[in-house]
Amino acid sequence: MCVCDSNVYISDDEGTSPATVIYIYIIKMYTFQTTLETFLEGDEPYYEFPPAQSLNRRIIEEQAEEKELVPFSVGDDKTGERRVFVFRTAVAPNELERRFLSFGHGSVADLMQRRAEGDDFAKYNQKFTLNNVKTVPKVRARKADGGGDDDELESRVVQDRTNFNLDRSSTLRRDH
Repeated sequence: MCVCDSNVYISDDEGTSPATVIYIYIIKMYTFQTTLETFLEGDEPYYEFPPAQSLNRRIIEEQAEEKELVPFSVGDDKTGERRVFVFRTAVAPNELERRFLSFGHGSVADLMQRRAEGDDFAKYNQKFTLNNVKTVPKVRARKADGGGDDDELESRVVQDRTNFNLDRSSTLRRDH
């Protein structure tokens, strides 16, 4: 299996010449292309690229699509752990399986294992709407010194959508 170092990144620092940037870009494209060709020659159902920056992930995704493979990015951009998985068309995740991966409920290896065990991922077949989120209106708070015109608005964060539990969406209510 080909090892791809996608962490060498294209920089637009003042000290980097345009020719160097183009050279690095060409090397990256060649590296990603040879990695995908090696993957196509094998029989693995998917290939996991190492964590990469958004430009590198985009290059990988475009090249995978050109080769009729299905790319899918998983992970957190903020921690630098977002990576691209490339699937053969026959084993690419369906929409429910993509939700399973996107919500961070498991890895691609977990997905393949659960798929082999017959899991249909039906619990991920719910849509997120604002009707399922509890909200609290902004409240006017008086200053301690009793000032009238200089009231400040105090807002309360009630529900972070990243912590939204789909299994209990029907039990949440909406307050006005």
